[in-house]
Amino acid sequence: MTVLDVLLPRLVALPGVLAVALGGSRARGTHRPDSDWDLGVYYRGGFDARALGRLGFAGHVAQPGEWGRIVNGGAWLSVEGEPVDVLLRDLDVVDAWRADADHGRFQIDQVEGHLAGLPTYTPLGEIAVNRVLAGRLPAVAYPAALREAAQERWRWNAAFSLTIAEQHVRRGDRTLALGMMTRATVQAAHAVMAGRGAWVLGEKGLVDDVGLGAAHDVLGDDRPDPAEALHELRALLDAPRPQELRGHRTRARTVRLRPADAGEVLTLQRAAYVPEARAHGDIDLPPLTEHLAEIREQLADGSVTAWGVRDDGRLVAAVRITRSGSTAVVSRLVVAPDRQGEGLGSGLLRHAEEQLDDGVSVIELFTGEHSVTNLRLYDRLGFRETHRTDAGTYALVHMAKPRGSGRGRSPG
Repeated sequence: MTVLDVLLPRLVALPGVLAVALGGSRARGTHRPDSDWDLGVYYRGGFDARALGRLGFAGHVAQPGEWGRIVNGGAWLSVEGEPVDVLLRDLDVVDAWRADADHGRFQIDQVEGHLAGLPTYTPLGEIAVNRVLAGRLPAVAYPAALREAAQERWRWNAAFSLTIAEQHVRRGDRTLALGMMTRATVQAAHAVMAGRGAWVLGEKGLVDDVGLGAAHDVLGDDRPDPAEALHELRALLDAPRPQELRGHRTRARTVRLRPADAGEVLTLQRAAYVPEARAHGDIDLPPLTEHLAEIREQLADGSVTAWGVRDDGRLVAAVRITRSGSTAVVSRLVVAPDRQGEGLGSGLLRHAEEQLDDGVSVIELFTGEHSVTNLRLYDRLGFRETHRTDAGTYALVHMAKPRGSGRGRSPG
């Protein structure tokens, strides 16, 4: 029996599984006899990866979010003596990223094993390229807006990496200079593929696929002069000069969030709450199980006001305020993991408070007892604990403050 004969029926039977797809070299027909099996398991809202461990195969299991928001989670298994990677994909999150991509919006996460990082449109490419074995997945085409935006963004990233490489060259740090030049090459290859409207699912063979194979010689071990290599690579990659990059930078701005922003809110929320789930040992936190339709409905609710911070178009922070009489209840205050510690959360909460009408006299919120950073932030902003409620294995800390108190404190 083959791996698929053994494993596919068991995956399909798991609770919540909507589809299973074959990916990697085996889906493309370019595999070797010893190639891994890559299987994408699609669900919506929530999935307990412990179900994969109960299938009876040796290996390692990772809950959703454990491998980051793009790779997500899954399992490394040994089935019939062959290595199998099971990758979990939340279709709610994929739908949100697809809505972003249709408007030319995406983010790039640093992911282990990838020089240039992974863009949030990667799971869309998986659906477009992989072979569905069971269930149904939506048809996906490369959006025209993404084609233009991704090409520009990757080209900018490559140019910036070369700028940093140049600084390392001047300092005589050969290792870091060559490392940044290598990264710039992969980023430039991403730009070429985006310009073609072609999906990139990994970096293997990418440089050669786009015709930048000459970089192998430029960055070879026998290259004695990093400065010379930098000059040749800049010409090969056709990267802009540093002075052309300044216009790319824009200032963050606070915006009102509407139902059309629900997809981005969901993406940001899922990424921000994974550490909270780990801290509390609870993968079923409401922010992680909330569906796109629920967020869209909340953003359309007249009693809810939602604010966000956009930086260069990317939503990096968000909060919702629900009015109940003279009380305003704060919920879903989230900041992108790579932007935490910059004061975005405290600044956004202050802005939301300033926009409240005169009828609000008290502001309330709650957070998990193990959310140490949040508890410190709320304390600095003037919130004080009022009571605690039981959430099973941990307690929820309820806090409140009179409107206007705590404004003079330093931001978190």
